[in-house]
Amino acid sequence: QMPRMEVQKTPDIMALLRNKYDQGDPDGRHVVLSPSAINSYLDCPLKFYFKHVAGLKPEKEEELGLQANEMGSIFHDTAQVLYETMAQHSTDRTITASMLTDLHKQMKSRVEPVLDMAFDVHYFHPIADERLACQQIKEMMDKGVKPHNEYAGELIIYRSVLVQFLGNLFRHDARHAPLRLLGTEVERAFEMQIMPEGIEPMTIKTGGRIDRLDQAEGHTRIVDYKTGNAQDHTINSMDDIMGTKHDGYYLQALLYAYAEMLQSESNLPITPQLLYLGQASMPDYDPSLKINKTAVDDFAQQVAEDFITSLRSRVEEIFSPNTPFTQNIDACGQCDFRQLCHGHK
Repeated sequence: QMPRMEVQKTPDIMALLRNKYDQGDPDGRHVVLSPSAINSYLDCPLKFYFKHVAGLKPEKEEELGLQANEMGSIFHDTAQVLYETMAQHSTDRTITASMLTDLHKQMKSRVEPVLDMAFDVHYFHPIADERLACQQIKEMMDKGVKPHNEYAGELIIYRSVLVQFLGNLFRHDARHAPLRLLGTEVERAFEMQIMPEGIEPMTIKTGGRIDRLDQAEGHTRIVDYKTGNAQDHTINSMDDIMGTKHDGYYLQALLYAYAEMLQSESNLPITPQLLYLGQASMPDYDPSLKINKTAVDDFAQQVAEDFITSLRSRVEEIFSPNTPFTQNIDACGQCDFRQLCHGHK
């Protein structure tokens, strides 16, 4: 067996890391350490090095057809525009069960046209800056633009799956309505002090965008939509989230919950949710995160302290000069960089 590749954290690499991520560095770039960057470190420290330190871009193979991430974007933007529209036309941004039921009955006239606009913006005439997609869809709605998308082959199937997912979402939300929409694509971040061994302390900022932040059933809910297949998350402890067989979706949802906890203006308990749209039509479907079979419905009381302690120690490891970026050979299968190190299996 070949030795695992590793990259030592030389003074140059440490300087690069500090310049990029230390919020306290006056000349630094002050980049946010995203949940996906933390997850790539937990997958394989060497992958983190290639992507986030050396700045290598993976070889992209020419991909035909609709990719899973595009399908996710099309769903997210359709849901966002529909929910924002409902919230704007209601008192106090409250979306009621009857509003959702009506929307579900009017799939052809109200929902599918917005879905077609999202397909247009993401697939048929891709927009340069994805962040402006929802804005463009709203403008198309206001102008009454009808995209004439030609759906053929697998696109017909993808579109019908997304129509079904949207219906599942409305049914699921109607069961838990009324919900007060605090926002969609809500930016949340926080800073934490870390003290890696052997170097000056650093201030690291982490966070990202919450698909939907709302209040329902006496809770502030952090809702993360998932269009992929439901994963079997058997999580018994924080180590299953941050350890060797870590769970990236849980990590992201808990990180958003922590950021929301720090700046929430309400006293409602915070509940992170991973909403798998393929399952959301089932009457007893529960999207809450479960740790040791217990639903996390009050993040601050149940897991906040455990979470931040564990997160901090993993982030300190990323920036510790004594811990090299070592290859995790179990993660090679799906890795974008396997061309670079597959000689080292």
